[in-house]
Amino acid sequence: RTSRAAKIVSLCVWSLVTVIILPFTVFAKIHKEQGRSQCVFVFPHPESGWWKGSRIYTLVLGFAIPVSTICILYTTMLCRLRRVHLRCNAKALDKAKRKVTLMVVVILAVCLSCWTPYHLSTVVALTTDIPQTPLVIGVSYFITSLSYANSCFNPFLYAFLDDNFRRSFRKLMDCRSTS
Repeated sequence: RTSRAAKIVSLCVWSLVTVIILPFTVFAKIHKEQGRSQCVFVFPHPESGWWKGSRIYTLVLGFAIPVSTICILYTTMLCRLRRVHLRCNAKALDKAKRKVTLMVVVILAVCLSCWTPYHLSTVVALTTDIPQTPLVIGVSYFITSLSYANSCFNPFLYAFLDDNFRRSFRKLMDCRSTS
């Protein structure tokens, strides 16, 4: 609950994530084709075994464990928040509790909506042999873009679900329209 503790937790999380992605740095290469460069993973033979292993690794460490952790922590936070009671100004506290609950639910729902299709497509790719038709490739690009879009949505969600931000933003827009 201190700034120092937050910095230590942040450093630990970043360190853990760095360790988790290190295996992928071994296989990452830049592939040039027709004047275009792209990052690819070049796995040793048999490539399909390594590819499946990397997908399972990503699914478990990059989705299942983080989502489970986030759900547990958010649920714990909301349960503790619900236990807080004040004798005076109870209506304001209840309103604040509802706003926090709404923000948590919306942020979690958007995160799951953006990332679940990507990881479900990974499960489908691991368990079936779907031919790479233009439609499948297009859906794959869309699903990947959706997962990236989550990072774009978050600042807007936090900003527009916060009353103070909205008031300040309106004030800024009012000033611009009068000048």
